[in-house]
Amino acid sequence: MRERRGFERSNSERNKKKTYFLVFEGEKTEEIYFKTFKEYYPNQLIGIVPLIRSSSESGFSNPQKMLEMILINLKEHKDEKYSYKTLIDWIVDYITEEKLIYLKSNHIKTKLNEICKKDIEKNLDKTIRKKDVENIIKSLLQKLREEVKCEFKKISKEMLQEIINSGSIEYYSDLDEIVIIVDRDKSSFTHKQYTELVKECSRQGIKLVVTNPCFEFWLLMHFNINRKFNARDMLKNDKVTDDITYCHNILRNTFKGYQKNSYDAKLLMHKIKTAIDNEQLYCEDTIGLKTKIGSNVGKLLKELGYGE
Repeated sequence: MRERRGFERSNSERNKKKTYFLVFEGEKTEEIYFKTFKEYYPNQLIGIVPLIRSSSESGFSNPQKMLEMILINLKEHKDEKYSYKTLIDWIVDYITEEKLIYLKSNHIKTKLNEICKKDIEKNLDKTIRKKDVENIIKSLLQKLREEVKCEFKKISKEMLQEIINSGSIEYYSDLDEIVIIVDRDKSSFTHKQYTELVKECSRQGIKLVVTNPCFEFWLLMHFNINRKFNARDMLKNDKVTDDITYCHNILRNTFKGYQKNSYDAKLLMHKIKTAIDNEQLYCEDTIGLKTKIGSNVGKLLKELGYGE
């Protein structure tokens, strides 16, 4: 995982601003909302930075797998030792976003894995000390350039530093917070897995934010339609068509123009107090959300400074 580019803290902010790193189960819906929230309610004392999956993690959405990814990344950051697999992810993400090689990311990753195993003769799980990371990345890039057509002729120090900066997480355990934001959707994980996730997040000092049945229920709270839906059907949240669930259907009929990956979150920003008030009519307790309709997103927003 890595920080979403464009959300990074400045050097001065790193020294004094508490940052909430948000990890989303979904790809777009939640990020659109929190990006807009940050724009509308900037806080001088609190930063909001989404963590996005690397190319090798893009298919992972199970909450337990997300937690596992986070813990691996935090351990590497704390120990200042990074695996070859992590460095390859950094390189692939950077050159794909910068369009430095016109190959799909999985092809680039495959080529780098082969280089690592055959040319450098290193296992992907082998770790590298922080002081050696730049030289290893440079070596991998040089060998990659020899084998495929690249749009860069020179591997500058600036490029290497950019790869490192854009790949790593500037997390300070005594200051910052990691927040996992997930749906309770029972198809995602069982009751037992949910209980284990709650316990492990608590043990690791990671905040867990849950909406039951899904994040769209929190979006629905921005409108005064409480009790205008069937609670049992909402909890089940079955599909009403091949692509639309019960909650999604109510939301799109209430919030005109809503689509999961494209909606105008600005229209919701002046309705947050309504959403927080409505949320309090339902379950806000993380343990209770295992079986009850509700959300604790509103509690997170207040922690992020809303209403102060």
